[in-house]
Amino acid sequence: YTVMILADGMGHGINANVVATMCCSRILELLRRGFSLRRAFINLVKTLHENKGKDLPYAVFTVVRILNDGNTTVLSYEMPGPILVGNKHGSVLKQRILYLGNDKIGEATCFLVPGESIMVFSDGVTQAGMGLSMRNGWEVEGVNQFINDCFNDRMELPQIPSEILRKVKELCGDINADDA
Repeated sequence: YTVMILADGMGHGINANVVATMCCSRILELLRRGFSLRRAFINLVKTLHENKGKDLPYAVFTVVRILNDGNTTVLSYEMPGPILVGNKHGSVLKQRILYLGNDKIGEATCFLVPGESIMVFSDGVTQAGMGLSMRNGWEVEGVNQFINDCFNDRMELPQIPSEILRKVKELCGDINADDA
């Protein structure tokens, strides 16, 4: 299987980077020690939940596990939902939402075939334009529509991530205000 982790450390600069790196290291170590994906995820979520609102390291994160047969699980803690990209089309994956206190946990599953991808991103993408050109920011549905517009413009998948970043910067008034 393949595991991918996207972590967003709260704050900015070196501190945020260290917290995000610690988050990734912790979940990878739990997986190496034989924890199931869900058990490792919940273990880390509980720790971070206890740190939230205190002057302790805090991060939000998404974990993607793709089994060799294509079965895919996406678990997210306070992060935007994933987008399934394949056959020149993107679609927001439906998530089962759970809450730990006020903290949002999402779970999505799908089956990937060769040529399909999972796109995950931080709230720096989905909140682009918030308070400027868009009331609630770009949101996952807006990112998905942009991906589909890129495909309609005959853009290839490898070009789309940089186009998303260009659009985020444009929506933010040409200022990189967050972690996109």
